[in-house]
Amino acid sequence: MKNALAILFTSQGIPMLLSGDEVARTQQGNNNTYCQDNELSWFDWDQVDDNAELLRFTRQMIAFRRHHRELRSTSHPTGRLRDSLGLPDISWHGERAWQPDWSQESRLLAVARCGAGDEDVVYVAMNSHWEAHDLELPALPGGRSWHLFADTGAEAPHDIRTPGTEQELDNAGKYLIGPRSVVILVGRANDPDPRGD
Repeated sequence: MKNALAILFTSQGIPMLLSGDEVARTQQGNNNTYCQDNELSWFDWDQVDDNAELLRFTRQMIAFRRHHRELRSTSHPTGRLRDSLGLPDISWHGERAWQPDWSQESRLLAVARCGAGDEDVVYVAMNSHWEAHDLELPALPGGRSWHLFADTGAEAPHDIRTPGTEQELDNAGKYLIGPRSVVILVGRANDPDPRGD
């Protein structure tokens, strides 16, 4: 569920959540419970406490999206260079930086987003493989470094941070992504804007 939320909130377009997704509510596969007056359509408020960890994760993902304009862009990314950073507005990566593996056997893909007017770069790596992989991270310009925002393979509460308080990576050139997990990094200077503009 955390993987799905991380991918949803870092994707192009408007994120769509059904009420209760943030606390693992299910309709048991029924996509239209309008005529159901039973547990399928009712909201079980006990799930808010039972799944507080998932709710916390969802809240931080929403805050992260609000913190990064490039994730809310209304224009389609084209791969065009952004003058402010000298990086494309979107780039694709695999285990090696700048080298995505588009083959049928590939189970890992990463994308970097760099928006107009933003000084941050958002890097999202998705590993659907049952094995961990070493990621070679793209180099960043202008004294920026990679900071960890979320790693769905980590135990809570270390799976996600508050936007603007991301921890700088010790080894800025590499990151080990765990099996079946999503990692979100922010490439920024060490003095983030605390206002979140």
